Amino acid sequence: MEDRIRFFNLVKQIQKEGRRQCDKDMKGQEAWLTKAQLDLLIYIKEHADKEVHAKDLEEYFNLSNPTIAGILSRLEQKQMILRKKSKEGSRYKAITITPIGEAILRDMQKIGDQFGAQALKGIEPTELKKVLDTLEKVLKNIQEREEKNVKDTKTNG
Repeated sequence: MEDRIRFFNLVKQIQKEGRRQCDKDMKGQEAWLTKAQLDLLIYIKEHADKEVHAKDLEEYFNLSNPTIAGILSRLEQKQMILRKKSKEGSRYKAITITPIGEAILRDMQKIGDQFGAQALKGIEPTELKKVLDTLEKVLKNIQEREEKNVKDTKTNG
């Protein structure tokens, strides 16, 4: 198989299998979260120093408004986040993590640490750094391609 195709297939398989196993590992927890819910909760926690809005999540995760709204609603039902009036006006809701959400994140961190240790078993730090550097280059190339396409569309459209 051509290396390019193999590369993208492996990235996709790793992502898919990682998500499947993460969801499976979390399902046994008292406060079960999907990987998507966990990702949003982590983002909200890591950006607690500023107001987080649904639009921030849409842009960062490249997900549609209805998808983000659904995930946030489920997190709110589970009392893991709060949505309150934003300083930026009534059109926006500021999203914050609750103490329940923070406790769940601590529990999930333990599961994530175990998963990460297993997934990276036998990989030296220098090997991991090379892979990360390569993936960052691939992402940058893809983003540059998108920027070029947008620029070409504006020029030709």
